[in-house]
Amino acid sequence: MYYNEFREKVKDYPFFRSNIFSHLTKNQNILRSQITGWVAKGYVIPLKRGLYTLREDDRNNKFSLYFLANNLYSPSYISLESALSYYGLIPEKVVAITSISPKKTQRFENYYGKFIYQHVKNALYDDYVAAKDEFSNRFFIASKERAIIDFLYLRTRGIENIESDIFQSSYRMQNLETIDVDKLKTIAEKFKQKKLDQLVKSLCSTLSKIK
Repeated sequence: MYYNEFREKVKDYPFFRSNIFSHLTKNQNILRSQITGWVAKGYVIPLKRGLYTLREDDRNNKFSLYFLANNLYSPSYISLESALSYYGLIPEKVVAITSISPKKTQRFENYYGKFIYQHVKNALYDDYVAAKDEFSNRFFIASKERAIIDFLYLRTRGIENIESDIFQSSYRMQNLETIDVDKLKTIAEKFKQKKLDQLVKSLCSTLSKIK
């Protein structure tokens, strides 16, 4: 199969998986060998084992890193530093795209960057919303409040004697006046963790001073 023929078959998809090869040709081994060659030439971009995309000029659908993150490891939703940055709750632009998944902790690195997935148990996989990227692709992201809870739950393990001003001084959180305090408390209660409850109480005290 020539590359132009292959491109015509998959150009309308943002990604394609190796399991479609059997629908495209009777000789999958030859196609797999060709894919390897097209990867070397930069025509095809590997995203993870068995998942690919065409180079941007050859496909009809563009996508954001958030949309890609959802599709690299599913189910998952954007959270932690990536969600905090998305909502303007921290000033830094993040290097890796961080997500939450009920599956095991995982990470991928490809042409587009680093993608990190933190595990939470199924009962806690909740409080995310649907959003659209600049290309009108739908992706899932934590609510503002859930992004904060995920961050406090996963990023403060092992830290003792947390100071009350840590949210703004160390974590550099900003625009906290947009946070729904009642929602924050409701989400925290699901985790049934004393340390998290204390952190949320301290954060709510901070919020009361700036609202």
